[in-house]
Amino acid sequence: EKSGLQEETWLLGNAAPLCQYVMECNSAISTIYLCTATGQNIHFDGDAAKKAALGELPPAMERPWYAEAKEKDTLYVSNAYDDLLGRGLCLSVSMPIYSPDGGFAGALGFDILVGEITERLNAGLVDGAYFVLFGTEDVIAAPGLTEDNKDELPVFWDEVRAKPGGTNRVRDGGSDLYITWASVELTDWRLVYVCAADYMTERATRIHRDLVSMSQDTSGRMDKSIRMFALLLAVLLLAVISAAALIAKKLARRIASPILTLTQGAEIIGAGDLEHVLTVRTGDEVERLASTFNTMVANIRQITAEKERIGAELNVAMQIQTSMLPSIFPAVPERPEFDVYACMLPAREVGGDFYDFFFVDEKTLAVVIADVSGKSVPAALFMVIARTLLKNNAQSGLAPADVFAFVNNMLCENNDASMFVTAFMGYLDVPTGRFRYANAGHNPPLIRQGESFAWLPVETDMALAGMEGMSYAQRETVLAPGDVLYLYTDGVTEAENEAEAFFGEDRLLETAEKHRELPPQALAEAVLAEINGFAGGKEQADDVTMLTLRYNGRKRGAK
Repeated sequence: EKSGLQEETWLLGNAAPLCQYVMECNSAISTIYLCTATGQNIHFDGDAAKKAALGELPPAMERPWYAEAKEKDTLYVSNAYDDLLGRGLCLSVSMPIYSPDGGFAGALGFDILVGEITERLNAGLVDGAYFVLFGTEDVIAAPGLTEDNKDELPVFWDEVRAKPGGTNRVRDGGSDLYITWASVELTDWRLVYVCAADYMTERATRIHRDLVSMSQDTSGRMDKSIRMFALLLAVLLLAVISAAALIAKKLARRIASPILTLTQGAEIIGAGDLEHVLTVRTGDEVERLASTFNTMVANIRQITAEKERIGAELNVAMQIQTSMLPSIFPAVPERPEFDVYACMLPAREVGGDFYDFFFVDEKTLAVVIADVSGKSVPAALFMVIARTLLKNNAQSGLAPADVFAFVNNMLCENNDASMFVTAFMGYLDVPTGRFRYANAGHNPPLIRQGESFAWLPVETDMALAGMEGMSYAQRETVLAPGDVLYLYTDGVTEAENEAEAFFGEDRLLETAEKHRELPPQALAEAVLAEINGFAGGKEQADDVTMLTLRYNGRKRGAK
């Protein structure tokens, strides 16, 4: 056991691999700082050559990121400044760390490159559209932002800072722009979506052309009818021709006038004035058409801005979530003792399922699969927290059942949304094949020991975050060379077809048995193909996640 400075030194030393992993998964982070209240610290930077060229930095406890996190007792975000290593503009983000008794234990800080933020925000946007991220005093991220021009505030700065959110049309130089903005949680920042007015009015212009064409067709048909009517009357009586011509002229004016109003209004809207309202009082279908047109223009303005904002945010969230899960296979080619493959297909842009596999120590491989209640962004956020806690506690030396007990209590704290996680975790002792595992309310895995697949015996313990103080049972088995373990989430067994029937556990067992000789990746792909064939055209309702592990036995020459 360790205590005092020895424990702090041991913990800081074990934090280095985690820092390296975080930086590999998040290219926007350039530097990670971790400093304890006693002054011990690590400073992890991906560019050691540049760091050495700058000379020794001030002590960590005197740096703003540490001092502000300690003083404010909450998340601290700095203004944009020029990176000390010459990599462009960056931000410092830090937060305090507390000991189990609630005392201040230190601070954790990140440097985030503004250029990476700008690139991710603006990826995939249409021409003429871009995002601007404002801080409390200056621009944090925008296309073309540098140290020299970050204090040059756009014309809509005052309006955006005055309100937490809104939509407006502004003029910047010789260009008309539409802006939509909202506050960024945990900060006093504003994220502003800027789009050229020409793009926003493109749809209105197309409608205008259709209305003009309809107006021309209607006028042509009416003129033809009037001419035929006048010709018929001319044959009967010249006197009636004069009266009929006068009546027809007045009738034409009455019919054409509201259509002309529609045409003129469409031209105004097509020119970019989406606030213009058509006013027609005829009491017939022309008036209803004008009212429908007004509603449609309002919806176009609101829906387009909202859809693009949400789409951009979900795209960033999907990229971040995908980067956190192992996705390169073969995963550990230098370890022929086992093969592992995993995949996740979220039902929405981001999902609540996750999987992981990592070494607890040199000879022990941990595998995890879990399913968070709910879907989309809330489930994805809870997934990140659960995955981090499970991995950190597993690598601290705890057994699977002890990891679940500790993580369960951590997740129960401040769980106002009443979310929970079903999970399965197992440790494979690679030299011997000994497999220890625990289950927290998750679907029982399939295991092939010998010739056939069967269900791995598991306990039906409570899901994580369900209730504090829960204990979890631990079982074990021994894998022989060639044995296969198949983990999955309920998105596999609960996949539905057009008749609303489930794929089911029996069909899953039959599928695994049919493809039992396939390697891990091919087995997972075969199960997925069976699910797709069963579902037909039915839309996926839940995340589908699988992890397959085959034990090959001790590598040649190992002791």
